[in-house]
Amino acid sequence: MAKRRGAVIDTARTMQIKGSSAQLMGSLALTLLAGAGIGAAAWLNAEILTSNALIALALATLGLVGISVVISRVMFRTNEPVLTISPDGVCDRRISPDTVSWSAVEDVRASRLRQVPVIELVLTKDASANLTYTPLARLMRSYHRLSRAVRYTVTAHGLKMGHKQLMETLKAYAEAHKAGAS
Repeated sequence: MAKRRGAVIDTARTMQIKGSSAQLMGSLALTLLAGAGIGAAAWLNAEILTSNALIALALATLGLVGISVVISRVMFRTNEPVLTISPDGVCDRRISPDTVSWSAVEDVRASRLRQVPVIELVLTKDASANLTYTPLARLMRSYHRLSRAVRYTVTAHGLKMGHKQLMETLKAYAEAHKAGAS
């Protein structure tokens, strides 16, 4: 058992963390608002923009809003936990349906990805290569390959757990596995 700000994290049990409907609705509302803002800006500047630029802007805006709506619908429909943390490993269904074993995790560290606080699980190369990634995670892997890193990036965004609490929990489970393996 590890301590977290006076509380004890029981690393022998499995934690299942679900998505937060309130955060998801807020993100969807902001995306729709941004789409409306982009549409209004294009409408006000329609005389300046070429027809090709207007079409590209409209398609990009519709794509952004469409992806957000699809992701929101999928997340609202599912009752499954988004993130599962167990003594065996961690599984973030937003990244992969596979569970990453703690023995494949070399380090757990805080980072920022475009000003968003994230938690990076640095994986062994074999573990990263053997995971089945979701389409969005495959896109992010391309970004990580450019930085020559093997990372499994977890964020508390959309979860019913905050960033600090998630970071402390992941570190506690990783440390408990290393202590048990020694």
